[in-house]
Amino acid sequence: MAHVSEYDVENLFIDRLESIGYQFVEMANYDDVLANFREQLTKFNARKLVEAKGAAALSDAEFGRVMIHMDNKSVYESAKILRDKYVLALDNGKTVYLDFFSSDTDRNIYQVTHQVTMDKEHKDDVAYKNRYDVTILINGLPVVQVELKRPGVEINEAINQINRYRKFSFKGLFRYLQLFVVSNS
Repeated sequence: MAHVSEYDVENLFIDRLESIGYQFVEMANYDDVLANFREQLTKFNARKLVEAKGAAALSDAEFGRVMIHMDNKSVYESAKILRDKYVLALDNGKTVYLDFFSSDTDRNIYQVTHQVTMDKEHKDDVAYKNRYDVTILINGLPVVQVELKRPGVEINEAINQINRYRKFSFKGLFRYLQLFVVSNS
């Protein structure tokens, strides 16, 4: 049997997700994750934003208010936020009810990325630098973290990694992870 690297296993998995409609998006660090979330949240709520302010865009101040609402929540609080609507006060004095997910699964935006690095340089409350194998995002929010190991590697290594990430680097939007998957090819 030919040697299969962990990177090969990741790419095979990503190819499978792309074949069922997930969009691959390149993200190197937490700044990229934030920028993507802003773009997808805006796209997902475009109709409401256009009705309320005439443009499908969030100003820096408006996005800042969204992030204040979302940042530094417990896992329980994060899961609740995902189900609720958020009343955003717009710069023009109006309000808009933002959705994070839709029960109509065809309306959601599905993405996949890999090798996102979390470190102090991009998110100041991260204790140690870590790089995640594969992250699945829905409407720009990381909701599934997949740790893949190449054949022959003990699965406990991936479980230990996730426990370390959970303790030291799943911060900010990564607090919205709802599912962890550990697998090999």
